[in-house]
Amino acid sequence: MSRSINRQHNQDASETSHRCFTEILALGRRPDQCINFVVAHDGFTLHDLCAYNTKHNDANGEGNRDGSNDNFSWNCGAEGSDGADDGVLALRRRQMRNFMVALLMSQGTPMVLAGAFLQLPSRLCLHTGMSCSLRP
Repeated sequence: MSRSINRQHNQDASETSHRCFTEILALGRRPDQCINFVVAHDGFTLHDLCAYNTKHNDANGEGNRDGSNDNFSWNCGAEGSDGADDGVLALRRRQMRNFMVALLMSQGTPMVLAGAFLQLPSRLCLHTGMSCSLRP
């Protein structure tokens, strides 16, 4: 849910907080029964979430068929790292910080992907541990 909320530019903090809390209640769960995460172990990193609107999962030879098409990502105005100006890169860094703050301040147990705070790209190869060879 945080991914889609973070893309909404005209929403204030109180509305975001209300949406997050009511979502937990709507599921019929207490906050201590929830695990919250923004990115997981599927190869789609926090950097990718803020750098791409669409999936570019070509490196593993699956023809871009694998991995989810519904990542709720936003590239902040430029697709990928090539050609992104300083303003776009600054906005992406701010978006990544926003995601981390929302995750750590949310009710429930946060699950943070190791290294997410380093802002590393996945080289757009989803399921990296299973079927992808990353060669320079």
